[in-house]
Amino acid sequence: MKAPRVLFVRGARGIEDFSGAESLIVTSVRGLEALGSRCMVVLVVRSQQAGSGWIQRFREAGVDLKLVFVDRAYSTRDLFELPKLIRHYNADVVHPVDHRADVVGVAAARLTGRAAIATYTGWTNWDESFARGGWYEWADRQALKSADAIIVDSRSHGVTLGFGSEHTPRVVIPNGINIKKFDPDVIGRDYRARLFDEDDVIIVGMVGRIHPNKGQHELVEAAAMLAERYPRARYAIVGESTVGFESYKSDLLQKITERGLNDVVRVTNFSHPEIPQVFAAFDCLAAPSYIEGISFTILEAMAMRLPVVSTDAGGTPEIISHEENGLLVPPGDVGSLADGISRLFDDQALRERLGRCACATIEQGYTIEVMARRNQQTYHEVLAWREKGAAGRRDDNGLRSRLASAGLGVL
Repeated sequence: MKAPRVLFVRGARGIEDFSGAESLIVTSVRGLEALGSRCMVVLVVRSQQAGSGWIQRFREAGVDLKLVFVDRAYSTRDLFELPKLIRHYNADVVHPVDHRADVVGVAAARLTGRAAIATYTGWTNWDESFARGGWYEWADRQALKSADAIIVDSRSHGVTLGFGSEHTPRVVIPNGINIKKFDPDVIGRDYRARLFDEDDVIIVGMVGRIHPNKGQHELVEAAAMLAERYPRARYAIVGESTVGFESYKSDLLQKITERGLNDVVRVTNFSHPEIPQVFAAFDCLAAPSYIEGISFTILEAMAMRLPVVSTDAGGTPEIISHEENGLLVPPGDVGSLADGISRLFDDQALRERLGRCACATIEQGYTIEVMARRNQQTYHEVLAWREKGAAGRRDDNGLRSRLASAGLGVL
């Protein structure tokens, strides 16, 4: 079967930085194009976002990019524009990546007779106070039930959907990274001075959006617990707050000051291309998330041979085995987080062993190449199933069996 033409759709009206979903799309495009597929990315954004740096990152990556401007939340312009783009591009597969993209992407695929394969990343960009959050989740569920297949990065994420065997098949395809970009034998450690211009310090790093789900406050509390015992320890929190969660960052900075940690904890940010150098500056990574799939940050840190102390939230236990290639602690347990960090401070041999095993884990199963092969296999199986006319009968169990027979993990 020929390599399919894939049109990715991302609803990004509230995005201000290059996040995990953007990384997923770029790495997916690179991997698929290496296998012969043609890919186009459609970003649904507000017109004032057009010159944003994170959008420029797509262009710098060589992505075939189209912006669709939707300036009002309830506008349906993307639903009218997307079918035109699907036909113009002659896409075989429409691949939406987020709740709004699922709704318009699946609908547009149905209108044009194309396969709809969505990536589900969870509903974590709003809290209980956001009035439209419940409606967004409901609408996304309905769209996902109408897709041909759903890709999830972990079994944990697949289970949170709450779908049974009578619903759309969920294919487990863990995220993959470019291990050549995260090579600890090539990247120097000169960024240490940009974080802390001090000699003989050990740096615990944390990378990602500053958001309650990520647990930055818990890391600061752990740093306060360890400050007296480890006066040479430093903590770098790298990232930026997302729209609607600016107060979480303000409270974080206030907490650092109240705990007397201004010389110990630094909150900063770097451009996406600098992240490998940032990882190289760390001695270990902390990932105290409450909700997680297969985190790009954790994968990248592991590829850099960094020992990781992470919560056992979501899909993380599917890549980290406690004491083998990292340390796992319960979410929200600051004492256990501090104990895990303390163990790494005290035991250099443990740090080195965990780092080596972590890197081996990534090399064996979490590369762009592995992810792309699984994505393309999913496309092939769905397209073949549709060609036989099974889609018209909505034979989800038949597709589920077909996907499983192809060696894919299916829920």
